[in-house]
Amino acid sequence: MASLPALASLADLEVRMPRAFTADELPGAQAALDDASTLVRTEAGTDWVDASNELDDPPGIVVSITLTAAKRALRNPDGVTQETLGSASFSYSPGDGGLYLTRSERRMIRRGLGFGGLGSVALESPYAPLSFEGTYFAEVEGTTERMPLYGDPGYGW
Repeated sequence: MASLPALASLADLEVRMPRAFTADELPGAQAALDDASTLVRTEAGTDWVDASNELDDPPGIVVSITLTAAKRALRNPDGVTQETLGSASFSYSPGDGGLYLTRSERRMIRRGLGFGGLGSVALESPYAPLSFEGTYFAEVEGTTERMPLYGDPGYGW
């Protein structure tokens, strides 16, 4: 299988960096874009390529998140979250170094694809309906009585 194109260009990444890439840094920058693109595609469940393996207009939020993740990895490849100069103290974030998607980035990808956080579920009653002129009853445990669950307008409710 041919590798998929990055979801953003090196030129777009370079604009977001504090300086231009040197010739030696270009392969690492491209690798960061490729890896970030893989993370985003995995989260989204789609690849945004056409039949000829060309990039097929990914949503803007997807491109933005890809660039942000690649930039984060390039600026902090070891994932250092704390650094102290006196007595040389370092702290590392859990995970695989500096390339990751934050919780909010994963949420934005899903929202950008139209996956909201609200839905509905149709439920069925666990009670067997006993119909009596439009009124449903449930058996009352331990008695011979039945309790109306809802009724028709003539029932007096």
